[in-house]
Amino acid sequence: PDLAIIYVAGGSAAAQGLDFWKDVYGFKMDPIAEELKEAGHSHAAVLPVAPEHLVTATVTAKTLDLCTMTAEDQDFTSEFTLTPLSTSGGSSQEVSSIVVWFDTDFSAARCTETPVKLSTSPHAPITHWAQTVLPMPKPVVLSAAGGDKAATQITGRVSMARNKGKHRSLDIGLQYRAVLGDGTVVEAAGVYAMSVLN
Repeated sequence: PDLAIIYVAGGSAAAQGLDFWKDVYGFKMDPIAEELKEAGHSHAAVLPVAPEHLVTATVTAKTLDLCTMTAEDQDFTSEFTLTPLSTSGGSSQEVSSIVVWFDTDFSAARCTETPVKLSTSPHAPITHWAQTVLPMPKPVVLSAAGGDKAATQITGRVSMARNKGKHRSLDIGLQYRAVLGDGTVVEAAGVYAMSVLN
C-alpha cells in the first residue's frame, strides 16, 4: 500500500454495540449495558458498526503517504468538524461515540496494473479490522435545524500516538465541543487505550 486515510464520524449509541443487552433471550439487561458503557470510557472498542449507526457526515482525519512518511508521522493530532447527515432531514440525532476507520490504497501511482483499495468503512464489506469506537463521555444532540437542546455541529480534535510501552498499541486522545441552541456548551475530553494482544 502507498496511501492510508483515517476517517472519523459521529455514531449513535447503537454503534457501541450495547443494544444487545436490551433483550437477551427475552430478558432486559440494561444495567449490564450501563456498566459496559461506563467501563468503556477509557478503552477504544474494535467492533463492526452498521452504516445506519453513523449519524454525522464523515470527515478525513489524516492522510498518510506510506512511501514517504517517517515513523514519527504515525503520531498526529487532527481537528475535525462533524455535521448532521444530509439524509436526517433536520431531525435530531444523539451522537454518543466517535467512529474511526481507515482506507488503504494500493494506488495507480504504485500499482499500475491493478490498483486496489482496502476499506474498513462501515459502508464496505466487513473486515477483521472492523471499526474503532470511542464512547463520548457526554453525548451531544445534533440537528441541522438547531433548536434549544441541539447543536448544529461538533468541533474537536483526535490525537493518535504509539504507546511507548506496547509497540502494537495506540493511545487515542479525543476532545470535542458543541454549543447548543440555548447557549449551553457541551465539551469533554478523554484518552482511550487501543491494544492488540501480542
